[in-house]
Amino acid sequence: MRLESLRVVHVRKNTDAESARLAALCLSPDERSSVFSLETCQRLLWIWNATQGGPSKTPLDALQGVAAYHLLLRVITGLESQIAGETDVFGQFKEAWNAAQPNLTPELHSDLNPWVQRLFEDAKEVRFRFLQNVGGSSYASLTRKILKDQGLRENVPVLIEGAGQLARSVAPLFGGTHELWLMNRSAERLDAMTAELDARARGDLTYRVMRTDSERESAWVHAAASIICVPVTDEADRRKIAL
Repeated sequence: MRLESLRVVHVRKNTDAESARLAALCLSPDERSSVFSLETCQRLLWIWNATQGGPSKTPLDALQGVAAYHLLLRVITGLESQIAGETDVFGQFKEAWNAAQPNLTPELHSDLNPWVQRLFEDAKEVRFRFLQNVGGSSYASLTRKILKDQGLRENVPVLIEGAGQLARSVAPLFGGTHELWLMNRSAERLDAMTAELDARARGDLTYRVMRTDSERESAWVHAAASIICVPVTDEADRRKIAL
């Protein structure tokens, strides 16, 4: 695939306007194998080859060619993130690409794979040459620093909402000194997260899973600190603040 055929849509989730545009984007079942998509708590990415089809409803601001590659490089080096230079998004992108490969058409995988691999190499070079010592290298390390600076005591419960890669990277940093209270709207993803924590634990990580509405409400009331690893939603956040 030639670079000029690369197309990328990038929608952030941090404004009402972007959220409305995000709600209007939808891939039909027939289109899902012709577009590589990545969704995180901060963004939605669609990536495809314009000569091999792609989404039928393409937003007018889909980036093309060099501009599309440049945007992807900025995303996976953390320069499009709210914490500039963070490293979590690189792992999210790589994990999503590995998981998506069996579900993509052979043509799209063959077209995108060389560019994805080049993207990984370029991101590593950019980080090595220009992004050393830019602050917190991950949301997990930054979260731990903020809570430590605010005087979070040991042996008090810490609530983590979410079960994606961000939550999984944060949890081990607190598991040795705090009881973790875990919750997520998807029980399946939450079970996968706890299985991963069990596999990584060395006997010093304790957690409780909040599955019922009453357990979750009690956790918001009594946790010493709450770490939210899910997208912001006004109505849900007002309820959490009230609790």
